[in-house]
Amino acid sequence: MNDKNSKDFLLDCYFDLRSCFDNVKQEFVSYKGKPVPFTQNKILYHYCTIESFYNIIKSNCFWLSCPTYLNDLTEFKYSQKIFFENIAKYKESLVKTKESKDESCFSNMLNDMLSRFSNYFENREKELDYNNQSFLICFSSEGDSLAMWNSYISNNTGVSIGLDFSKEDYFIELNSADLRKKVSPFNQLPKGAFYDIKYFDKPVLENKIGELLEKKREVYLLDLMKLKKADKYSIDNFNEYFSSNCYLNLLDLSIYIKDSNFQFEKETRFISSNFEKDDIKFRVKNNFIVPYIEFPKLPSNYMEDKSETERRYSYKIPIVSLTLSPGCSEANLVIHSLKSYLFSKGYDVNKIQFKESEIPFVSRC
Repeated sequence: MNDKNSKDFLLDCYFDLRSCFDNVKQEFVSYKGKPVPFTQNKILYHYCTIESFYNIIKSNCFWLSCPTYLNDLTEFKYSQKIFFENIAKYKESLVKTKESKDESCFSNMLNDMLSRFSNYFENREKELDYNNQSFLICFSSEGDSLAMWNSYISNNTGVSIGLDFSKEDYFIELNSADLRKKVSPFNQLPKGAFYDIKYFDKPVLENKIGELLEKKREVYLLDLMKLKKADKYSIDNFNEYFSSNCYLNLLDLSIYIKDSNFQFEKETRFISSNFEKDDIKFRVKNNFIVPYIEFPKLPSNYMEDKSETERRYSYKIPIVSLTLSPGCSEANLVIHSLKSYLFSKGYDVNKIQFKESEIPFVSRC
């Protein structure tokens, strides 16, 4: 097979795989597109301590975290473990049936996928280069949830920040070659999007993985027929290409899936995997030095003649409400301190709703 035919064949395989994956992915992922159309008339809430809120306003940005250091220690691992186990089960089911030569090739490809997962499990927490990872921040559609307060706030010293990323009051003006336009800074770099997390019980997720593998098998066997018409393209190269893409597809899916025990979070994530090495910064948290990237990262054609400080503080985070955690002592004074701090940073506090939690608090002291 000449180079052109080889590329055409791989391109066909890629689009076959991509189409298969995109069709199945809709069952796992609620893609909400870029922030402005997604968040129209929808408020998202970010739960944090008063200290974290202070730092968000001080830096005028949120921090997208590396999943390795998120609060939920099972983050991503839940679905990845189920993927691995069910690929192994599916492969065993093929062995028990009478395999054709083509089915045997597919089994070998599954073996390669299992090896990739094993290698990933062994090395995922040894990885020093964060450029190949996704970074994210978590929001909730619930602004005053007892389960969320209990999970993320201790000692009754936190806030739930209500955010409307579509509010034009917070847009910035960009200059391009022939166009001046107003956009949300949160709709710019780092490139990413909001996704609603989907929650699955293990049996349901296992069933869906079985369906996904069956569809991948159909695509594999069709592409294998194309391979047989080619002169020199190697089955080993084909298996490596196919298993690599399937493996990466499944790793991608794990970002959007959580155990159904976390349904109370009603979580929406902003996920970014497109950033420069210099975007990664570090901070100290709970005895770890944790990598993060700033959200938003302002586009280069915004106030390009100004200093980085002037650029960073030229817009406001789109806060529409602040809710105190249940049992917050001296609530009126806390609200006054929040208002004073935001006012000092140029926020119109009259456009922000400040309130106490409506959840009854019973002291156990």
